[in-house]
Amino acid sequence: MKTYRITKYNPKNREKDGVYSKDEWTSISDIGKSFGDYKLTASDYLKVEDQYLKSYEAVLHKYELNRIKLTELEKFYYDVNNSAIKSLYCDDLEKLFNNLTENYNFSTDNEVIMTLKLILREHIWGKLVIKNSSVRIEFGNDFYTYLISDELYVDTIKKINDNGLFVEEI
Repeated sequence: MKTYRITKYNPKNREKDGVYSKDEWTSISDIGKSFGDYKLTASDYLKVEDQYLKSYEAVLHKYELNRIKLTELEKFYYDVNNSAIKSLYCDDLEKLFNNLTENYNFSTDNEVIMTLKLILREHIWGKLVIKNSSVRIEFGNDFYTYLISDELYVDTIKKINDNGLFVEEI
């Protein structure tokens, strides 16, 4: 099995020991905060979130929906009353949040996408696994994501890179 780190972080900004040296935003809670001369807006956040969603759509498209499940679910507080981020939410996200359970089997592609949003927005944590295979997607802090798979095909890597993210085999 190989592990691929898929992130918004350019590997050119890593030191020899792998530490990322550039000061960048790492969470939805950073909306409104400044990083050097740059202030993270909700629009900028959504652009990056969409890069992740499109990248994982490229990874997951070859698997049948009924083979994808959510494991090791942890739920955190769902408070979206912060005025800077309230407009980023819809009732469907909260409904899914309330309905998610351990070993959740997805019934629509949209549920997978909304689950990814909930993970990226730090409302839940878990792993997406492909049943009857060793393929899984794991999530770290600070927008670090990991694909564990036998192989990540060149065309999928290209799609991920075209979406503005970086793929590193680690």
